[in-house]
Amino acid sequence: MQENRKALVQEICQILEDKKAENIEVFNLSETDYFVDFVVITTALIDRHALALLDALKKPLKEKGESFYHIDDENPEWIVVDLGDIIVHIFTENQRKKFNLEEFLQKILKQKELLMYNPLNTEEQRVILHKGTEAPFSGEYENFFKKGVYVCKQCNTPLYESTSKFHSGCGWPSFDACIQGAIKEQLDADGRRTEIICAKCGGHLGHIFFGEGFTEKNTRHCVNSIALIFNGE
Repeated sequence: MQENRKALVQEICQILEDKKAENIEVFNLSETDYFVDFVVITTALIDRHALALLDALKKPLKEKGESFYHIDDENPEWIVVDLGDIIVHIFTENQRKKFNLEEFLQKILKQKELLMYNPLNTEEQRVILHKGTEAPFSGEYENFFKKGVYVCKQCNTPLYESTSKFHSGCGWPSFDACIQGAIKEQLDADGRRTEIICAKCGGHLGHIFFGEGFTEKNTRHCVNSIALIFNGE
């Protein structure tokens, strides 16, 4: 299998070379812990040349059954072709001077993770991405007490066990504990309240309050129903 992928990398390099790409480099990361085995980078003469190189790769790769994904398609100075275990990066000389392999892989990993997130409708985006709040007593889980686990609407990360849920009467689902490591706390922009977000995707969940005396833990995670999905036992 590895030899097949090496052969494909060589074919990619040959296509680029035939189309006058410059300074072709291959990074073999197959023996590392990175999420990708090979990174091919090359320099295009100008923006139009970069787009021509992209077009030259599309047909032969798709004919081979490769899942061809093109990132940043509105920026011809920074073209990324993602084949899963092989990434091809085409950029102009100007952008190449700024290239750092570690930073590049972190950026691509973040973009790949975003692609795996669940699509959100307009109202879900308003709350989860733009830190909005659903109307009190309107959420699906405000007065809901079945056994199971509540996960993040955006990335499916388990956040709360049903055993930590209680009725506070505040108008939003309330929990006195989260699954360890699932939630991050940070001050609101105005510094008045403490926001809670999903530790994995950063989606807004709600706010956390202390000292209200609802349960022995004296903690209330006030969470928007729309930010959650319930998985029953």
